[in-house]
Amino acid sequence: MRAEQHPAATAPLCRALLPKGFTGKGEAIRWRNDLIVAVAQVHAAMTTLHQATKAVRSRFFYLERFRRGQTGAVTLRWRQTTGRYVTWPTLLPSVRQLPPALRAWYAEAQQYAAWLNAQECALRHAID
Repeated sequence: MRAEQHPAATAPLCRALLPKGFTGKGEAIRWRNDLIVAVAQVHAAMTTLHQATKAVRSRFFYLERFRRGQTGAVTLRWRQTTGRYVTWPTLLPSVRQLPPALRAWYAEAQQYAAWLNAQECALRHAID
């Protein structure tokens, strides 16, 4: 006894009615290019913040752009005018001695720098 095949299984396929095969390459390339542009925008914002902290009169510390040679990752780090890198908790006693408006500005700069560092890291990982 033979099982009967459904007529659709034996009928020739009509290529004109079927959609073209989608590989997804175009959308992936567009998505990657959008990420590359986003990373460039984050780097530009980092440069702007770096320049803003360097422009403060009578400063003893500022944000420096640091690029890792191996990966190309960019981060903002606090640096003293002596050339030594320092962490934000180390700078807090000095910042607390500043006038209230400048103290608030530095605290906001620190928050923005941390946010930019996180954005750069996330975008870089999304590209790879």
